[in-house]
Amino acid sequence: IMYKIKENFSNFIIFFFIILCFLTFFFGIIKFNSFPNWGIKIIIFSSLTIIFFTFVFFLKKKIKDFIITIITTAYVAFLFVNVYLETKIPNTKINAAKLAQEAGADFDNRSKIEVIYDLRKKNIETHPSTYAGLLQTDVPPEIILQNNLYPLGGISNVTTVMCNESGFYTIYLSDKFGFNNDNNFYQKNNKIMIVGDSMVHGQCVHPGEDIAGYLRSKGFNTFSFGISSNGPLTELATIREYAGYLKPKIILWFYHPNDFYDLHREIKTPILKNYLKEDFYQNLIGKQKIIDNFLKKITEEQLIKGKEKEDKKQINVNLNFLRNIRNYLTLHNLRFFLNISSATSDYDKFEQIMFLAKKEVNKINATLYFVYLPDMRELKISKNNTALDNILNKHDIESLNFTKILKETDDPLSFFPWRKMIHFNKNGYALLGDAIIEKILNNSD
Repeated sequence: IMYKIKENFSNFIIFFFIILCFLTFFFGIIKFNSFPNWGIKIIIFSSLTIIFFTFVFFLKKKIKDFIITIITTAYVAFLFVNVYLETKIPNTKINAAKLAQEAGADFDNRSKIEVIYDLRKKNIETHPSTYAGLLQTDVPPEIILQNNLYPLGGISNVTTVMCNESGFYTIYLSDKFGFNNDNNFYQKNNKIMIVGDSMVHGQCVHPGEDIAGYLRSKGFNTFSFGISSNGPLTELATIREYAGYLKPKIILWFYHPNDFYDLHREIKTPILKNYLKEDFYQNLIGKQKIIDNFLKKITEEQLIKGKEKEDKKQINVNLNFLRNIRNYLTLHNLRFFLNISSATSDYDKFEQIMFLAKKEVNKINATLYFVYLPDMRELKISKNNTALDNILNKHDIESLNFTKILKETDDPLSFFPWRKMIHFNKNGYALLGDAIIEKILNNSD
């Protein structure tokens, strides 16, 4: 048996790679609908690789063994590099409650749904926080089109429950447009507008400990117009809809490396994709009551479905296991640092968005600044994004790289809950706020 295995070892390896390429081919077909550029690259690469290994299979044994030995050695070496990167990268998919228990810390083990209903029992009107992905993936496109409405904020003037990473739920009173702000500050001058995703929304800290709240505590009249899972197109839309009303002197655009994944989802979303047209506008300022009713209906339906999602948790665990195996075999972490992924394929669209955003900002005589936030993988291993830098330089947009500032601290992971979660703790937001004050606000006119 051992002799047969030795004699046919190259064939076994060839079959392994062909099967892997077939799986990759079908993965490319699946991805084609959501990531066309990336999907076609996967399909072409896997097809050519299948042809190559089929050709190698029919070569003479010595030549075949030589080629397969080189390929196998290289692949195994890449696997080890990928595993090394995995050990250097904090795991964000963790059980925060378990970590709290190990640390002897308090942790609210209730689900978000339980928190909402507990508050409602006290006659407090309470709703879950909205997130961009809700309207882009969980709500059928025809619902958006039938209502001819795509909200960019949340439900206004209600107690809002967001998330729990540090042991407590983030609960805030939404402002008159459904964002995480205090209505009293709208009457003050020298406004600063922040757009972004969950980091700007305030996940997952107490009100006032988020980035906008911290800047307000330092005397800067700052407004968060960020919603979780926002991407570049939603942020452009938010500026177009709300900046004219707010009239800020400064707009801070917060960027996270996952924004490109969001962008692929956004450009397929009814109504939202129309913001790529320079004159498109929904007049959301005047539609808040309609927005509230629309979102209340949707979020109530999501609350009802919440129990069903809990029942499917085990299925999700199994899917995550298979997904992790796939990521290892396809060298996920190595591809991330080599910029070989679906998130690197649409810089042209991103540049178009930044061009339009700069025009919107110029209309109100404000100044646009760009703030890089870190992917946790970048805290351990250096990675530059020259394509992004070139776009900002081309359109004369000043930037602040908070990733570099964070890496220069003695312990970058101390600014995240349990040293592993993806969002900042209050110390992380404070450090970010101080950097913005020092590098941008103190130097602006």
